[in-house]
Amino acid sequence: MGDVRIRARDDAGMTLPELLVVMAIVAVLVAVALPLFFNQQAKAYDSAVQSDLTNVAIAVRVYVDESSTVPAITADGDGYVLDGDALPTSPGVILTAISGGLDDYCFAATHPSGKTAKEVGYHYTVHGGIKEGGCPTATAASS
Repeated sequence: MGDVRIRARDDAGMTLPELLVVMAIVAVLVAVALPLFFNQQAKAYDSAVQSDLTNVAIAVRVYVDESSTVPAITADGDGYVLDGDALPTSPGVILTAISGGLDDYCFAATHPSGKTAKEVGYHYTVHGGIKEGGCPTATAASS
């Protein structure tokens, strides 16, 4: 019966050093996982910016083809207005005004939490499509 008491006392739980080792291992795993998570989240914001640029580019191209003029883009609530037509965008995406002419217009977009968008964002040009960075100065100057 002496062994029964020892077993009951030994099965009471983890000792303090064992608990500290487990907490240290969990802390290391969290320290490794969090930066990876935030990096993926920033990439998702950048993808939202690129997707919104594509959607706006289609709307602008249709407008240019129908009216032979470059439309104005203005911020409005949850998105933007392209000469009267609502263009919803992803939350947090900031779109710039169109610069340039019919054959060389450019507009850009960023997201404050995006990885690339924090630094330079993305832009769309008629001939170049979506690329990293702001609108080229030659295009912006020709407006």
